[in-house]
Amino acid sequence: MADIKKSAGTIVRGKDPKGTSVKEVKAETIALQKQLASLKPKNNIPEFEHLRLMFDLRVQYLTFKEIENRYESSRFERNQAETFIKELEPLIIEARKLDKRFLTLNKGFLHDEEIAR
Repeated sequence: MADIKKSAGTIVRGKDPKGTSVKEVKAETIALQKQLASLKPKNNIPEFEHLRLMFDLRVQYLTFKEIENRYESSRFERNQAETFIKELEPLIIEARKLDKRFLTLNKGFLHDEEIAR
């Protein structure tokens, strides 16, 4: 559980503040996500589901950052744009699912107007 608590960080230019690549951060996050998914809490289930959602959002963010990093690299060529679009399409579909989970988990906690933003 300690690793799960320490797993946040911002990605800038394809690396976290410690210089770890997005790919490595994503691999670590997915490993922690799998550990989290295997746990079966007996108490505080809604709160635990929030934690799972945060990890799912984190993996999606890191996947996007991987794509963005390649797009912004000096090796990017315009003829690769279609490939990037195809890679982003599943992220958009997943974002809709994550949005629904977020709405469900925060109903009654946040005002509807705040959730809609």
